[in-house]
Amino acid sequence: MKNATLLLAFLPALLTVSACDEAPLDEARLAAAEANEQRAAGSCTPDACGAYIPANSCQCDDLCVQYGDCCDDVDAVCNAPVDECQSDDDCPEFCGWNEDNLRVCKPWAREGESCQGFVLPAYRAECAPGLECEFSEPTFDVPGTCVDPDAGEEPIFCGGIANIECPTGMHCELGDDFPDAGGSCQPGSGFHGMCGGIAGFTCMEGLECYIADPFPDASGACVEPCVPAGCSGQVCATASEAPGIVTTCEFLPEYVCFQETSCGHHGPGGACAWEETDAYLECLEGFEEPTEPAADSCEGHCDGQADAGCYCDSACAFWGDCCADKFDVCG
Repeated sequence: MKNATLLLAFLPALLTVSACDEAPLDEARLAAAEANEQRAAGSCTPDACGAYIPANSCQCDDLCVQYGDCCDDVDAVCNAPVDECQSDDDCPEFCGWNEDNLRVCKPWAREGESCQGFVLPAYRAECAPGLECEFSEPTFDVPGTCVDPDAGEEPIFCGGIANIECPTGMHCELGDDFPDAGGSCQPGSGFHGMCGGIAGFTCMEGLECYIADPFPDASGACVEPCVPAGCSGQVCATASEAPGIVTTCEFLPEYVCFQETSCGHHGPGGACAWEETDAYLECLEGFEEPTEPAADSCEGHCDGQADAGCYCDSACAFWGDCCADKFDVCG
């Protein structure tokens, strides 16, 4: 940036250039630059690049070097190399449009800044997460302004003597623990509150959404998460029950099978249980001890006599001394 004093020293020469040379510098702008002792105070925004804005303390257009009133960050904001992109995945924030109708990486528009609108490419900006683009006209073809949708809204009262409930998708955070205490409705459904569905309701912190039906847009209920409990982590229980579960502390060989499953709402009605995956069940089979057949069973004794004295041969039906499982085991 040129020093204003040096620039003013060359002003007479600049003002006497011939008509075929560049037009003389604007005296009003030069006077404004000279009067502004902190001419670099302030910062450029994408909306200010390329335009002279008299009300600003510093400028971000292409002529600011000649007038000596550039903002310190004009190069970083307005003259940075174009970072072309195809989608939001290519950018740290989002993939938008520039004045040349090229898709380039752009920063989120912050609260109070211009957003969207499809007439001017400079305004094709997206609001930062948590903000909404508010339009002054219903056609949406003009730039909007990023606003905080929750700013200025009065919290919804809940609880109290009347036990006022919150709208679906919210939970009541009480201000105290005495009976009939009141509170305010906060985002996220409470215990057993609705979650999921077309609206995509979420649960309050500390709960998770259990959805029994597999179809799209199914709704569910907010429940406690399931966690491994017991000394060896062999029990699947709710987070509130887990600290009170006491077990022996041996680590049985079959406990290695827990690596093939997960603790969750896999039991009847969403109860906490280990998921019976194929890998988990196959793993458990490897640790099952073979059981000895009962003394009155025909297992291993077809056409003969069982250890208990009953018979498993073809004549036992005539004599009436067959073992109880003769026909199931031997036919």
